[in-house]
Amino acid sequence: MEINDAFRGKEKQWAKLIAQAWADEGFKNRLLADPKSVLKENGIEFPEHIKLSIAEGKENEINLTLPPKPMSVVGNEEILSERIAALHQFCIWCAT
Repeated sequence: MEINDAFRGKEKQWAKLIAQAWADEGFKNRLLADPKSVLKENGIEFPEHIKLSIAEGKENEINLTLPPKPMSVVGNEEILSERIAALHQFCIWCAT
C-alpha cells in the first residue's frame, strides 16, 4: 500500500472524523494523541512503518509540509519546480 492509498476514496470518512472532532472535544484529543489508531478504527489505515501526526489548525494560519527529498533528484530548480507543480494536481492533501 502506498501512503496516498490510505486516503484515496476516503474523503467522506475523513470529513466525518473532522466533524466529530469539532463536536466532541474528547474525540478530538484522542485523534490528536493517537491518530493512527483512531483513523484505523474508522477505515483509514496507513502502513505500519509510517509515522502519522495531525496538527490542529488555527484561525488565520496555514500549515505547509515540506515533503522529503526524493532519493534521486535530477535537474535545476526550474525543472524541479515544474515537476512538483505537475504533481500538485494529484496531491489529495494539496487540493483546495
